[in-house]
Amino acid sequence: RASSYEGKTTESNHSVKLTFLGLDASQLRDRHVIVVEDIVDTGLTMLKILGALGELGPQSVTVATLLDKVSRRNLAAAPAAIPFPPRLGSAPDPDASEGANGSAMERKLQTYLKYVGFVCPNEFVVGYGLDFNELYRTLPYIGVLKPELYQ
Repeated sequence: RASSYEGKTTESNHSVKLTFLGLDASQLRDRHVIVVEDIVDTGLTMLKILGALGELGPQSVTVATLLDKVSRRNLAAAPAAIPFPPRLGSAPDPDASEGANGSAMERKLQTYLKYVGFVCPNEFVVGYGLDFNELYRTLPYIGVLKPELYQ
């Protein structure tokens, strides 16, 4: 479980909370792992997840996300060295842990996003599991939250 949003905000706080619920980390070593994500927004949370998984030694990691908000990518503030795990169907990247600028990190992140449901516009969306301050999560659809509800 990963989270970078808390309370009544529509902006990531860039402080990612990451917990492996009921998972023994040794269960991932030499296994193929698929990360199932609701939305990839700025990309910082996903980088944190990939870095944590890279340290656990999986054989490969692939990401499936319902929504990909490419327009919000901002990885210039990403850590310079991330222990990226191998991607499914590819050889390990020789410069995976080297310091890289934001655009290089964005390209690297994009290589893990193998399964993308929809590209999402730069709007704050709720419903179908996505929430704002623990509200709207159970809507049976994805909708744009009106700015007057959070400004």
